[in-house]
Amino acid sequence: MQTRIRRAVDDDGDALCLLSAEIQAIHAEALPWRFKPPAPDIFPPEEAIALLGLPENHFFVAEVEGSAVGYVYAAIVKRSETAAQYALEVVYVHHLYVRAAFRRRGIGRALLDAVRARRRRRAGHRETCTRRMELQ
Repeated sequence: MQTRIRRAVDDDGDALCLLSAEIQAIHAEALPWRFKPPAPDIFPPEEAIALLGLPENHFFVAEVEGSAVGYVYAAIVKRSETAAQYALEVVYVHHLYVRAAFRRRGIGRALLDAVRARRRRRAGHRETCTRRMELQ
């Protein structure tokens, strides 16, 4: 089975919604005091499509045999210059998810590589990593 990584399009709204619900379920199970159970209004297709249209957002979908099995949603965040720091653009990964049956195949890495490749095309690229939470 070959994996295809591609930029998400408006037609992916339903798939992004379903995959996001799977992430939400994992979060709610692991940290019920923080995350609510999945519900239709958490990340509806319309919201996903609206976010796809913003130039600072980057969505990539992983497909196996034509079905979405994972995705990444990242955004470029601009940090203003302060007295202590220079202005900086950073990439913040909001969502990264691969269905359990497709994990340990390099799909998550390929999704992040797609974000990195997209980011490198912008001037002033600098890569740093901060890990906030890792579930499963």
